Amino acid sequence: MSQKLTRRGFVAASLACVLALAGCGSANSQAATQAATTAAEPTEVHVASLKGPTSIGLVSFMDKAAGEGSGLANTYDFSISAAADEIVPKVISGDVDIALVPANVASVLYNKTDGAVQALDVNTLGVLNVVTGDASVQSFSDLAGRTVYLTGKGASPEYVMNYLLEKAGIADQVTLEFKSEAAEVVSALAADPTAVGILPEPYKTAALAKNSALTSPVNLTDVWDEYAQDGSKLLTGVTVVRREFAE
Repeated sequence: MSQKLTRRGFVAASLACVLALAGCGSANSQAATQAATTAAEPTEVHVASLKGPTSIGLVSFMDKAAGEGSGLANTYDFSISAAADEIVPKVISGDVDIALVPANVASVLYNKTDGAVQALDVNTLGVLNVVTGDASVQSFSDLAGRTVYLTGKGASPEYVMNYLLEKAGIADQVTLEFKSEAAEVVSALAADPTAVGILPEPYKTAALAKNSALTSPVNLTDVWDEYAQDGSKLLTGVTVVRREFAE
């Protein structure tokens, strides 16, 4: 039976490994040193991410990696895609080493590759918000009977909305209309004052700044916390790495 490894357990296990290595013979020590040297050799790391909030936390590192005299041991090649389905085959083929993808895509990759990818971290928590110019929309249940514009067909936004609509008991009363980019959702909101959209940060803040008629009455993280009774948290983005590359 597998056991969860706590931070204290990880430190203890690491210390045990260090002590074990210290007691090895000279031949093993030389082999370990050679392996460490090989692992430390510079390499080019191919990183893929999605346009939008998934890549926000990556921007500072991208700037550093692109600068002269960055001090980084490795070189980095970054590609930003509009849709997750552009990234998935590149990870599977080995053309991409590290990818920042929607949470559900991380799960798909893990299963499609029989565990050949592993999670590095959660890079994006709840960033989805209801945005509208209709003052009558004040709560999530007010979406009943409406068409809601959003991006993320087949990705985290769709799964999140389906889950929350089901929990709220209004799944059969709301039509989800998907757009290819957040800018298209913003345009739909500008064209129709009664329209309702789901926007992630920073698009939500930008939309409110440009159009004073818009408000954001509902944060989907709050809705998730209300309906999810299993202690789970709303997360939208996960960083994954090819296991072979990580090792």
